[in-house]
Amino acid sequence: MSQSSPIAQYASNPLTDNGPLQQRFWHYLLNHPAPNSATEAPAAVGGSRLAIDRQAAQRRDQLKQQQQAQLASYQQRFIEHFEKDLSDTLGQLHLSEQCPIKAPHLALLNEIINPNISRSKAMLLLQGQPLLGQSLLRYVNRQLQQRGNALVTNPKLAFTYLGVQQIQQALPWLQFQLWHRSSKINLRQRKLWRMVQQQKRLAGQLAHHYGLDVGISEACAVLQAVDALLLLHCAEVRFNELQQLWLKRAREAREKQIHQAVLTAQLPSQSLLKLWQQPHLWGYRCMAGQLHDGNKRLLAEMAQRDYQQLSPITAVVAQAHLMTISRTLKKRKLIEREELEQWLSHYPKPHSLQQPPST
Repeated sequence: MSQSSPIAQYASNPLTDNGPLQQRFWHYLLNHPAPNSATEAPAAVGGSRLAIDRQAAQRRDQLKQQQQAQLASYQQRFIEHFEKDLSDTLGQLHLSEQCPIKAPHLALLNEIINPNISRSKAMLLLQGQPLLGQSLLRYVNRQLQQRGNALVTNPKLAFTYLGVQQIQQALPWLQFQLWHRSSKINLRQRKLWRMVQQQKRLAGQLAHHYGLDVGISEACAVLQAVDALLLLHCAEVRFNELQQLWLKRAREAREKQIHQAVLTAQLPSQSLLKLWQQPHLWGYRCMAGQLHDGNKRLLAEMAQRDYQQLSPITAVVAQAHLMTISRTLKKRKLIEREELEQWLSHYPKPHSLQQPPST
């Protein structure tokens, strides 16, 4: 294989690899087209105009270009400050109050991902999380409404309505959404939601095929995407906070150009991609300390480099992740068929999934 091949070098785990095709996928997912900035074209200077008028027009154009360059310089300074602040924030997130993942959430997840789940204990933990309880109530009532059944009126009844597997399928996904719930869902968030939903569904289908626990497989498929969620959550929160801080200081200093530059700045996709391409374990660090050994082991497996050493559950998640990336790239026409087949061939089925599925 030539060194110029896009898959010339990969590590061994599709959940942690960051090769060119994975980067292509994340570029699509994290990219948010900036609004078009209408720039006025320089006025045409007719030959019939006086020389003094032409010179005045040229000076105005030069002054405008200088002002735009100055604004771009101030904006770049703000973006560089934001990138450093975001890197520091994510690096210390597991020790920070800014982390959206709280101990009560993990206590419930500990019980939900347990093969020997206690419904009574899970119900007790859910009662301490009113937002999640209301999300579960809406989730169940949508199902009941589609079937023409009477709706339930409180989270406890909604929880009782679901079976164990349905609880394991629903609650991690509902909690995932609450970890990054903004007042206005943007394009990046919608794309992440679609990716996680697809990965979750595929993990469940594969788990059923191999005779594995469908609920736990889907829960792990959701938790695998926590790194991307934390990146988007922290980036949006810190960008808005820093933007307001810089605007306040610019007003106090009467720096109109700095104020204008920062006011028009948008969260840059390139900053997110730059951080994503660096080694990171943000989700693992935020969750591992609060999880039981068995659940912590599942997270550790998904974060390790050795694909062939994955257990059946995490191997199913890895396969679902591969399928999610490949289907997204194909649908968006971001990859050729031959290139995709060559890439997938680099990830043979893990040893833990080689045995025939149970009947």
